[in-house]
Amino acid sequence: MTVSRALRGHSNVKDLTRQKILGVAGRLGHGGQTGGLLSPKARSGQADHRLRLLCPYFTQTKNYEETELGQRLFSGLVGRLGHGAKFARKDCLLQISDALELVRQFKPHGVLLRQKVPSEWIQQLRKKTAVVYVAPHDFQSGVDSVLTNERRATQTIFHFLWESAHRNVLWLAVVDRHSPFELEETAFTSRHFLEAEIVSANAVRHAAWAHAVRLINGRNSKNLLQMERDWANETLMETLEKGIKTWEAMKPRPTAIVVAGDTIARPLLQVLKARGWAVPEDVSVVSYGDTSDAICEHPFLTTIRLPLEAIGGMVPELIERRLASPNAPALSLQVDGHLVVRETVGPAPKI
Repeated sequence: MTVSRALRGHSNVKDLTRQKILGVAGRLGHGGQTGGLLSPKARSGQADHRLRLLCPYFTQTKNYEETELGQRLFSGLVGRLGHGAKFARKDCLLQISDALELVRQFKPHGVLLRQKVPSEWIQQLRKKTAVVYVAPHDFQSGVDSVLTNERRATQTIFHFLWESAHRNVLWLAVVDRHSPFELEETAFTSRHFLEAEIVSANAVRHAAWAHAVRLINGRNSKNLLQMERDWANETLMETLEKGIKTWEAMKPRPTAIVVAGDTIARPLLQVLKARGWAVPEDVSVVSYGDTSDAICEHPFLTTIRLPLEAIGGMVPELIERRLASPNAPALSLQVDGHLVVRETVGPAPKI
């Protein structure tokens, strides 16, 4: 029974005992995890020992509601765990101490982090339980993670627009500052360069764009336009209007605009329409998400559907792997999104 529990990742096995069993199993050619990430659910008699997962979210606002993208992530997670899973989603936490207290009370097999948090917080959680990171800010070493492959998504958009004769594309990056739905920037006190610099929710997506633009358009290209938006002082519409004014002044003017989310693309269409530009006749628009914003009104958005259901479904596999092999190398998995073609992309206009 103890051997079965150790190979299957049950938490009620001493680490020393687990390592001895795994060592013998390896010498006998039974690797437990070999051939796939997923280990079977541990069983004792008729009981089904399902995973207990804690999913905290840290935010300054007390009125936080899960986003549509977050709901898709949890849909994949719950579908993989099964209806009998023990699953605790705790929103509106302020400090790592809040999460650590929940870990003490709930005794989860693992913690799912779906936003950027300080590296020190992650290390504190890892001392208590397994941690899986699904935020795109994947630079903390030693942490299992699963996320969208941003470079492949960028390449998908580029090739699709190229086939429609768009040779001049503007990648419009809205850089959020002081968002009430994220941690205060002052929480990130680490000296780690990336942690200090990557503050926007879409920063990693923007970085993938920057890499592609540099390769395609050259080091000094203006095809990546970064517009900083301070939530305390400016609305998204105001930021986008400044971005469109910059686009209008560009010579030659780009024939397509890419933004990082449907919630940005929909108001962008409103700004373009108010300024007399037709989509896709005058300019094409591509976004990310494939949320209800993409199809709430015409023109429907051409968008990258983020693979959140698949990402959520892979979280238990990573937790089970970590339980079975606590000292195994950390994995960083990337999942492809796919392009959903609708109404906001047409042939490049002649300028």
